[in-house]
Amino acid sequence: MTEHLTSKVILRFSDIDESSKEEKPEIVMEYNRTKAGVDTLDQLTGNYSCRRKTSRWPMALFYDILDISALDAYIIWCEINPGWNSTLPTKRRMFLQDVSKKMMQRQLLRRSTTPSISFSMKKFVSTVVPRVQSMGRIYD
Repeated sequence: MTEHLTSKVILRFSDIDESSKEEKPEIVMEYNRTKAGVDTLDQLTGNYSCRRKTSRWPMALFYDILDISALDAYIIWCEINPGWNSTLPTKRRMFLQDVSKKMMQRQLLRRSTTPSISFSMKKFVSTVVPRVQSMGRIYD
């Protein structure tokens, strides 16, 4: 275990041997060399995040997985479709809205055919989701 004092105590477990007490331990220098990817990921997922304040760690982990998955999907989509909305500054926001609508569409259509649903809810669903002929896969 290596202890290094800066403005706060940082504990790192490593089998790397300490060189001296005066300079930073090797594990701290290695962490500083490789932390740029994590910082970039935090910055990119922080712009459009589904994260909510929670004290339950499984929910916090779930929010992180959703954010990272949405970012990965966006990067893949842009690689496959480089000309998609290339002039707009809010491409990622539009992509996330599009994905969320597509994910809701099937469930909303299914719920709108339920007899116990209120008329106002059916009307809302009909304004949000365009009618399709079949309940098959929903594509553009």
